[in-house]
Amino acid sequence: MQKTIFLTYDDGPNEPYTSELLKVLADNDVKATFFVCGKNIEKFPQSIKHEVEQGHAIGIHTYTHSKFKVLLGMLADEIQNTSRLIEQHAGMRTTLYRSPWGVTAPWLKAKLKKMELRTFHWDIAAYDWWQPSADYIATSVVKQAFPGAIILLHDGNQILGGNRQNTIEASKILIPELKKQGYQFLTLDHYSGKKVS
Repeated sequence: MQKTIFLTYDDGPNEPYTSELLKVLADNDVKATFFVCGKNIEKFPQSIKHEVEQGHAIGIHTYTHSKFKVLLGMLADEIQNTSRLIEQHAGMRTTLYRSPWGVTAPWLKAKLKKMELRTFHWDIAAYDWWQPSADYIATSVVKQAFPGAIILLHDGNQILGGNRQNTIEASKILIPELKKQGYQFLTLDHYSGKKVS
């Protein structure tokens, strides 16, 4: 029986890193889920189009990536605006959502349910937003891997300037290693485990 694992990238799109990452994924015949921010879709509309054309899944990661708006109950417009931008530039409607920083609140859970969005957190974080070495990121992910795990990485620019070269290089290492261990990469629209809500 095939072991599945879910590779996700947050905060994009962010060029040139998103395009470089798409090449890595294509070279390895792997699909991922991109949780995108609306303001970055406006900067790089072609990037999200390319993600969808290449068979990757898209999820909403709000418009500005503000955890404070979650806590203050001001996020509904950000979610709707980003959903609209995804439809406009990618030609599809998503049902996937990830909150900035994983922050949630009772009002948000109710709103997401009403919007028919499934919320996904993560199981494995390699803290690539701190820009550690590619080897550190890859080793951290591979060591923590288990069947059904959701991996959190970043192609976006929300934290520490957004240089994602080490994440791209790490992806070149960790994807073949996990494949060698028998993992199959799926997108979160194929997730059949207990959803996080």
